[in-house]
Amino acid sequence: MPRRATANVMSGARATTHLAGGELIRAFGVRCHAERSPFASTENARATEIVLPRRGIFVYEVQGDQVVADVATVIVIAPGDEYRVGHPVDGGDECVVLTAVPTVLEEVFATSRGRHGLRSPATQLALHHLASLGRMAVDPLQADEVGLELLERIARDISRGGTNSEPRMTDVARRQARSVKELLASDPTSAWPIGSLAGEVGCSPYHLARLFRRATGTSIHQYLLRLRLAIALGRLAQGETDLGRLAADLGFAHHSHFSASFRRIFGLTPTQARRSLTVSEWAEMSTFLTAGGRHAA
Repeated sequence: MPRRATANVMSGARATTHLAGGELIRAFGVRCHAERSPFASTENARATEIVLPRRGIFVYEVQGDQVVADVATVIVIAPGDEYRVGHPVDGGDECVVLTAVPTVLEEVFATSRGRHGLRSPATQLALHHLASLGRMAVDPLQADEVGLELLERIARDISRGGTNSEPRMTDVARRQARSVKELLASDPTSAWPIGSLAGEVGCSPYHLARLFRRATGTSIHQYLLRLRLAIALGRLAQGETDLGRLAADLGFAHHSHFSASFRRIFGLTPTQARRSLTVSEWAEMSTFLTAGGRHAA
C-alpha cells in the first residue's frame, strides 16, 4: 500500500526499495506485511504517486470512494489526498509506486479523467519492462523513456471510464461489485461459478453479471483472466520456465489454454515475454509496446 516513496527504507509493516529510474521518473517496490485488518488511520499524501499492485489486494479509500486495488488496477494519489487503506485478506501486498517530476505529471495527465482504472495488457508489459531495468545495466535516458511510455499508457487507462462509472451506480451495486472483485483477487486461481459469487453478494447471477460489467467495463470471466495473466506475467519476469506448472498454478485447464490466452491478450508468447523481460532484448519488447494496446482482457 502507498506511502511517500523513499529508496531502501523499512518502516513498520512496509519495506520500500528502489527498482529503476532516471532523471524524470523513478519506480519503487513497496511491500506491505499487514494481515487482514479494517481501515487504518488516515494518511496524507505529500506528492503524486501512481500505485500499481503486483501481488495481493488492499482497499483504498479517498473522499468516500473505495477502490479495490489488485493486480489489474492502477491508482493515482494526488498531493493533499487524505486516504485510508484496509486489508480484506491475509498475506499483505506488493506494489510498484511511480513518482515523477511535477512538470512531467502535469503534461502526461493533463486531459486524463478519473483517478483509477483497469490496466491494459500493454500497460502490464510496460510496467514489467520498467521494473526489469533495475536488473540491467541501463542508462538514465533509457529508464526515463520506458517510464514515460508507461505513464502515457496509465493516463489512457484511467481515461477510458471503466471503474470511474461506479458513481452512477447505486451504493448497493457498487458494494456488490467491489465485493466480487475482492473475492476474485483473494483467490484468482480458483474456479468461481457465477451462482456462487452471486450468492456471496446477495443478488441474482443475471443482476450480478450486469452490474459487474457496468462497474468495471468487462465481464467477470474476463476480469478473472486479467488477474491470472497479470500474475503469470510477473512470474515470467522473475524467470519462471515451467509453463505447464505455471498454467496449473493459475487455474488454466492445460498448458495450451494458458499459452493461447496469454498470446491473445499480450500479443506475444509466454516464452517471448520471459526472454524479453529477463535479458537485454529490449528491441523485441519495444516492438510489442509500440505496436499499440492489445485486446483489453
